[in-house]
Amino acid sequence: MRAYPESCVEAAYKEHGPGLIRYLTWLTRDAEAAQDLAQEAFLRLARELEAGRSPDRIGAWLRRVGSNLATSEARRRQVASTESAGASPACGRARWSVTASAPSGVTAVASAPAHGSEESAQPRSSGRQ
Repeated sequence: MRAYPESCVEAAYKEHGPGLIRYLTWLTRDAEAAQDLAQEAFLRLARELEAGRSPDRIGAWLRRVGSNLATSEARRRQVASTESAGASPACGRARWSVTASAPSGVTAVASAPAHGSEESAQPRSSGRQ
C-alpha cells in the first residue's frame, strides 16, 4: 500500500473512527461486533483509496458501508440460525425492512413469520400492476 492512502485512512480514522464505532454499537447493540465492522469499513476505505477512488463525504460513506456490513452480518446469522434449527431456507426466509429511527442513520430489522402462519403463506405484492 502506498503512503498516501495509509495517511488518509489514518486521518479518517482519527476523525471518524469514534463516531462510526458509536453508530455501529447503537445499530448492532454489540460493542465487539461494532469494532469488527468499523475495522472492515476502514479496510474497504483503504481499498477505495488504493484504487484511486475517494468518497466525497468520507464519514457518510463509512456509515453507509458499516450499515451495509451490519445488515449482511445479520442476514448471515439469520440464515445460520434457521439452518441450525433444521428448517429449510424457504421456511425461514426473513423479511427485511429499514427504519429511519435515528437522525444519522438507519437500522436494519429482520423478522421472519412463524412457519405455517397465515402471513408466511400469503405472497407479497410487488406494488406494480
